[in-house]
Amino acid sequence: MGLVIHSPELAREVTAIAEDAMRPERSYRPRLAVEPATEGTSRRVQWHDIHQGNERVFDAEPETTLLQRGLLRVLQTLPIEEHL
Repeated sequence: MGLVIHSPELAREVTAIAEDAMRPERSYRPRLAVEPATEGTSRRVQWHDIHQGNERVFDAEPETTLLQRGLLRVLQTLPIEEHL
């Protein structure tokens, strides 16, 4: 997705808003956690962020409900990749 903005002032404003929204302290950093398991190794995604100066680690995708995560699991099984 992209924007073509012919107004330098508006372009600066949109850029500032986007950069503010993507600041590291407002973002989650996904990491692959690799741990020894009974059969080989276990790999899972963890989400990290900094909240009030403290690092937090989430094993489930932050700010989602159980229903949303379940729906995403179902959607991942559908062969719709080429339609995105």
